[in-house]
Amino acid sequence: MISAQDIYDIQKLDPEEQNVVFSLVKSFLLSKENKNEAQQFLANTRKKYINTNPMTMEEIDKIIHESE
Repeated sequence: MISAQDIYDIQKLDPEEQNVVFSLVKSFLLSKENKNEAQQFLANTRKKYINTNPMTMEEIDKIIHESE
């Protein structure tokens, strides 16, 4: 959550610096939405097993390398 102080600090920046801040925020938001197929597969596989059988690092590495 952004506080009033955060907004004030952003407004004190130069317009160019403000654009950089907003570009970074947009990038973070989009990175949650735009995943490649391998990332989506890993996320779905993780969701499937996380509650019943947590994956080991070896299993995660195997999935990552199989999807390359």
